[in-house]
Amino acid sequence: MNFPTFDGESTRLWISRAEYYFDTFTIDPALWVKLVGMHFTGAAARWIQSVDSKLKQLSWPLFCKLLHDRFGRDQH
Repeated sequence: MNFPTFDGESTRLWISRAEYYFDTFTIDPALWVKLVGMHFTGAAARWIQSVDSKLKQLSWPLFCKLLHDRFGRDQH
């Protein structure tokens, strides 16, 4: 099963799929933020590159908040 890619659309759906993947394959939560950047494309890839220096310090909940703040505003 491939890890879901994220292009900036459907933020909540992508987070849910990523968490399902992590749970399915028993990925250590400490690695979650580090792993996701390789699976971003388009505008999301450019955004993650701009915050790359901060990623090592972010928890998954904080990362999800930043992701939602940047891409999830119109998903109501």
